Amino acid sequence: MRPGIKKIVLLSFIIAFSWLVLLSIYVYRNFQHNLQITRENNATLNVLGSLGRLFDDMKDLETGYSGYLINGKENFLEPYHQGINRYQEDLNKVKSSIAADAPELFYFKELETFAARKVALAKNIVASYRASGPSVNEINLVDQGKKIMDSIRIFNALIQEKEHAHQQRLDKLVDETSRRALNVFLICICIASLFFAAFYFAAVKIISDREKILNANKGNEEKYRKLFENNPVPMMVCEKKTLQFLDMNDAALKKYGYSREEFLSLNVMDIQPEEDKELLFEKYKYMIVPDKNN
Repeated sequence: MRPGIKKIVLLSFIIAFSWLVLLSIYVYRNFQHNLQITRENNATLNVLGSLGRLFDDMKDLETGYSGYLINGKENFLEPYHQGINRYQEDLNKVKSSIAADAPELFYFKELETFAARKVALAKNIVASYRASGPSVNEINLVDQGKKIMDSIRIFNALIQEKEHAHQQRLDKLVDETSRRALNVFLICICIASLFFAAFYFAAVKIISDREKILNANKGNEEKYRKLFENNPVPMMVCEKKTLQFLDMNDAALKKYGYSREEFLSLNVMDIQPEEDKELLFEKYKYMIVPDKNN
C-alpha cells in the first residue's frame, strides 16, 4: 500500500472513530438527561394520580351519605364506607410517594385539609341522622359539605390540568428521544459511509496499482520470452541445485540435435564433453544435490 493511500485510510479511520466517540458521549448524556426527566415526570404523574383518587374517595363518600339521608337505608352507605376506608389508604400512598420539595406538595396539603374536613363532616352527618333522624342540623351540615366539596372540585380541576401538562411533556420527551435516535442513526450511517468510501477508494487504488504492475510484468515476461526463444545463440535454463534442464530455445535444440522432450530429461553434465565434466563438477559441486535414484 502506498504512503498516500495509508494516510487516507488512517485519516478516515481517525475521523470516523472521533465522531463515534463524540456521538457516544452525546447519546449517553442525552439518555441520562431524558431518563432523569422521565423519572421525575412519572413520579409527578403517580402523585397527581393518587391525588385524583382522593377526590374519587370524596365523591363516593358524598354519594353514600346523600343516598342515606334521602332513603334512610343503611345499604346506601356502602359507597360512604368504601370512601372512608380508601381515603386513609390513598392518603398514606401520597405521603409516602411525594417528596418534601415537590411542587405538588401545595396541592396535597390543601386537598388533605379539605378532605379531612369533608370526612369529619360526613361522619357528623351520618351520626346525627342515626341519632335523631332528619333535622335542620343535617341540612346545615350538608350545605357545609357541598361548599367543601366545591373547593375540592376546584383543586381536582387544577390537579387534572397539571397532570395533563405533565403527560404532554412526557409525550413530547418521547417524541424528541425518537427523533434524536433517528438523527444519531443517520449520523452513524454517514460516518460508516465515509469510512467505507475511503476504504473502498484505497482498495480500488491498491488493486489498480497491482494490476498495472502485473500487466507490466506480463509484458516484460513476454518480451524476454521472445528474446529467449528467437535468439540465434543456444540458450538453456536449468534448475539451480540439480542442473536439470527446464527450458531451451530452438537454437539449442538445433545445435545439440535433441528433441524438446529428450532435452528436458538431461542435465548440464550430460551435454558436456568428458574432459570438461570434472572441471564443471568442481565448479558447481557445492550447489548440486545428488540424485538419490542414481
